[in-house]
Amino acid sequence: SVFQDIATKSFLHQVPFFFILVTSCCFQSLGYMAQLVDERLYMKCETSEALYGEWVMALANFCIDVPLALLGASFQILIAFAFSGFPEELFPTLFGWALLIFFVYDSLFACVAAYAPDMQLAQLTATPLLTVFMLFNGFVVSKVGAPWWLRWIFEISPNFYTM
Repeated sequence: SVFQDIATKSFLHQVPFFFILVTSCCFQSLGYMAQLVDERLYMKCETSEALYGEWVMALANFCIDVPLALLGASFQILIAFAFSGFPEELFPTLFGWALLIFFVYDSLFACVAAYAPDMQLAQLTATPLLTVFMLFNGFVVSKVGAPWWLRWIFEISPNFYTM
């Protein structure tokens, strides 16, 4: 692994590890947007025929999809932490922040997928949001280095708080 035993390196070498961990948590749900759009279209057809209500799909997503996504994100964070060599005392903090950023983007992409009429518009809507939030995370563009008229973006960027 590129970041194996990164805990023994200087802080400057550790920052990219956290950046990659946060970024991977951001991108994890982006790949499922096509499936969410397709499932929503099927649900619209099936509910129009009164096969079931919308709440059934919401309950199924909450009981099946959310725990599976949570499990996948948890394993990803756990594996990265195991390779890093950081002390175990840091795990709850790192796990909590990484999981929080995962839930933020998972919810954001689900919201975009629910709003967009098709996959192309969903991707076109989600990508600029993700790009702006990743750019204004305090690592790529610092708050001091940003023009004064763009500094408000740091306040709404979830990546800024996580980094």
